[in-house]
Amino acid sequence: MPRPVMVAGLLGAAVGVPYVVEHSDQLQAQFKSSPPAATETHASTVPPPLTGIPTMPVLESPGDHLYRSTAPLEGIPAYSMADVLRMDVSKEWVYSRWARKSTGLAEPELFGVRVPLVSGTRMSDVAGSLTYYFNVAGQVDKIRLTGKTANPSELVGLLQRRYGLQPAIPLVPGEQVYRLVRDGRVESELKTRTESVLWATSPHSSFSVELEINRPGSGRFVKPPMPQLKGIDNPPQPAPLLPGQTPTQPPGQPVFPGESVVPSSDTASDEQSSGESSAEEPSPVKKQPKSHLRWPT
Repeated sequence: MPRPVMVAGLLGAAVGVPYVVEHSDQLQAQFKSSPPAATETHASTVPPPLTGIPTMPVLESPGDHLYRSTAPLEGIPAYSMADVLRMDVSKEWVYSRWARKSTGLAEPELFGVRVPLVSGTRMSDVAGSLTYYFNVAGQVDKIRLTGKTANPSELVGLLQRRYGLQPAIPLVPGEQVYRLVRDGRVESELKTRTESVLWATSPHSSFSVELEINRPGSGRFVKPPMPQLKGIDNPPQPAPLLPGQTPTQPPGQPVFPGESVVPSSDTASDEQSSGESSAEEPSPVKKQPKSHLRWPT
């Protein structure tokens, strides 16, 4: 540093330090009594709180103190497949475990209750819709399940142990079928098939699951698939003719006569030559003319 600056600094320190040490108590008291200017400016900009404004009361409907929300914030509860695929449950059991239900489904003789199902987050868990069908006595006659999974092996093992389903020959390639056959009819059936597009980021939707279980002794069975319609290459055969019935021409086809009624040039020359010869020779016995078919009018 330059010499004049150093001399000025030493002189200032020699005068200022003793003053601060001597009057330190007075300086601290003055600092505490007067806050900084920035604080005073900030406090002056804050508006005072409003007073005298009445608050509106919150209107509540009857039962709000019992049911604060229509659905839990944590989502749908998870239930294992062994707990829900049972025939010994009641409507009250279903109502107490799911917050949202769909009732009155398309079964004339049964009362259906459909609920959302999430059995967990594992690769063998199933997510979809589960439907219970109750008879007039309140018993479960049928259970239907439609959903997605990443690995159906655990569900297949449960159905084989509990309901006796066995592997069957599928009608569609790439499909796995398990059935329980009783009295020559399919009582329960499970179908699993691979989705047409598989994503590595969503493995839980790799397989689609369709399950129908009927209670043994209920007299209900899995409905057979709809019959396949005949293609254009196999037209329907005509019905057999009844006694005394004549075959009819199929519609849309033209009818042609057996012989043409317009004489050709060869026929005209033949008739002229036959006329010249008849003047010289006696005419033979006249034959009956042939009956020609005519064009339809």
